[in-house]
Amino acid sequence: MKKEINLILWVFLSLLLLNFQPRNAQGGESPFTSSTWSRGGLEVADSKKVMVLVDDLNEQAKKIGLQAGKIKTQCESRLKQAGLEASSYKPENLNINVNVIRYAFTIAVEFHRPVLFEVGEAWYKKRAVTWCTGVTGTHKGNPEYILQALDGLLDQFLKEYLEANLR
Repeated sequence: MKKEINLILWVFLSLLLLNFQPRNAQGGESPFTSSTWSRGGLEVADSKKVMVLVDDLNEQAKKIGLQAGKIKTQCESRLKQAGLEASSYKPENLNINVNVIRYAFTIAVEFHRPVLFEVGEAWYKKRAVTWCTGVTGTHKGNPEYILQALDGLLDQFLKEYLEANLR
């Protein structure tokens, strides 16, 4: 008898939880349903266009001949090879940051986008990094080492971006 009551309670609670719909502060449905969770943060509405931003280079990067324009051109060329095109404006962007310190360098490749999050009953919108990768290495005074390392990171980004946006 006790097992039957426990089973009935379990079924009742399960049905109750299945019918529960989270709501936001204005009484509408929560934007976080099971079908809207991102696997990697790379999903976009217009996946054929990507905006590329390259951060300013520090003096040591410029000293070895590295140029932000060349980095941006390389990124846009890789987009084109993948069947994508560069965009002058999108709410999401691919951000490239390169720093050189003596004979070492770091590269950070990040995907920035607007995100929505909830705190209590309030919803907030903010730009955030939803995907990132990077590398540290040495350049021996040759900027081509840095550009080759960037190429590997772009391979990783393009693979994951294209997978996330297959339709």
